Amino acid sequence: MDFASIKKPVFTENPVSELCARMLDGWCKEATKDIDALPGKESLLVYGTGYNSWGVQTLQKAIGAFAVAGTYLNNREYILRALGMLRFNLYSHLTGEGRCTDGTKWGHTWISTLGISRMIHGVLCLWDYMTDEDKHAFRKMMLSEAEYLLDYEIKAGKLAQSLKNMPESNIWNGAHLLTAAYMFAEGEEKQRIQDKACDFFVNGISTDGDSEDKRVFLGKTVGERYIGSNFFDSFALNHHGYMNVGYMVICLSNIAMVHFFLKALGIPIPEFVYFNGYKLWNLVKHLLFPDGRLNRIGGDTRVRYCYCQDYLVPVLLLVCDLEKDPSAKKLLWNWLLQVKKEFDYNGDGCFLSDRASELKVSSPLYFTRLESDRAAVLSMALKEASVLDSIEDIQDVLQEPFSWHDSYHGSTIVKGKENVASFTWIAGERPQGCFLPKDASGMAEWKENLCGEISGLGLRNFREVIDHQTSLFDNGFATFGCSDVITKDLQEGSPPMETVAKVRNLFIALPDGRTCVTVQLAPS
Repeated sequence: MDFASIKKPVFTENPVSELCARMLDGWCKEATKDIDALPGKESLLVYGTGYNSWGVQTLQKAIGAFAVAGTYLNNREYILRALGMLRFNLYSHLTGEGRCTDGTKWGHTWISTLGISRMIHGVLCLWDYMTDEDKHAFRKMMLSEAEYLLDYEIKAGKLAQSLKNMPESNIWNGAHLLTAAYMFAEGEEKQRIQDKACDFFVNGISTDGDSEDKRVFLGKTVGERYIGSNFFDSFALNHHGYMNVGYMVICLSNIAMVHFFLKALGIPIPEFVYFNGYKLWNLVKHLLFPDGRLNRIGGDTRVRYCYCQDYLVPVLLLVCDLEKDPSAKKLLWNWLLQVKKEFDYNGDGCFLSDRASELKVSSPLYFTRLESDRAAVLSMALKEASVLDSIEDIQDVLQEPFSWHDSYHGSTIVKGKENVASFTWIAGERPQGCFLPKDASGMAEWKENLCGEISGLGLRNFREVIDHQTSLFDNGFATFGCSDVITKDLQEGSPPMETVAKVRNLFIALPDGRTCVTVQLAPS
């Protein structure tokens, strides 16, 4: 790679870039309050806590946001802050001289390359400002992480409890290997890194049929590279132990980020980068509301409409770039308008300061993590706004009827002209149903919705699904099942947990598209 060929991006002026730049400018001003110099090392800057793990990723996402905002706005202060944070990030890596603020060094884990993928677009913006020493340190870090991954055992499995369900991390680790290979490796080393990258991608969005796939990537068939299935044949994903729409998006987002990185360098993108990505997108696009919100039919155990929701942004950018899809443009624009609404309501330059005000006090680590997620993806939209050349006059999106079912999770969705009905047994807080107008995403609720609530005397109460079955028919479905209500962490001297009720649920979405029937029974 001739690094003299890495040029600052040429930005496109359109409503998307203008909106993202305005919000990023406000955020960078406010986020500066959370940036401090490392004691005794004034050139090294820390955003957030500076701790290892999520603290490292929080810092890296801020680097990307400040770098892009500084380049677009020609704001030298933002660029200098991005450089200072990048230098601390390299300083605290295993290849650096220092440590994170918690006294540890980061790197060489299953997740340590994720934050690199989320800041790499910003590093390209900083390249002309980096010294030779900066570039040397960056190269050492990138190749060190790549060498670690060359010996990393790739795992894949459908169920989270197997500890092998690793779709998103396989993809982001493959993305890192490709990034390192094209930036810094040569000859046989480059080929070796690319080959392992291909193995990671093939075992990312993987299904049973891939074991017989005869397509050849880098001299081996898909079947020869296949290790296991992370997805069911329906493309349902059992990540974190439930039907996880959000992590379907995270998988696609990591494909998107390496796509735009390689595109920025003018490098032809290997076909295996997109492995099964189109198939997964053809499901995910139907799990979105017209306003761009995720329809998490399997629930969500995190802060609502954050993290996974944010990383839908690079996914929509990717679809716009590859397919010139007007629906993706509209979905992205609609979501950005929602971000703007909350941003303007807060009025302080933060994205989440009102609804996450308690979190900001109780966990600055988690608050800055969520804030930097949103800043990072807005910087991606700002940098890649050229794929959104026109957003006017696009009609309502994804209006066609749709139905889908996954038998393992007992998860079903039916979308008609006006409404959407869904039910999932193996949900985040199980089970849960949903029935609402397609244009009313704010009514969606992800906790035991339409299933009632029974609690015992323990500190924790949850349900274990015993059995379930579903019958599908035109424009509707019926599902029936049973679950135990379990109460845990009772008072001293009591059993560790007790079953306090056995609940039977029946849910029917009628084919008129306007009626659902639910029956719940918890006999004494």
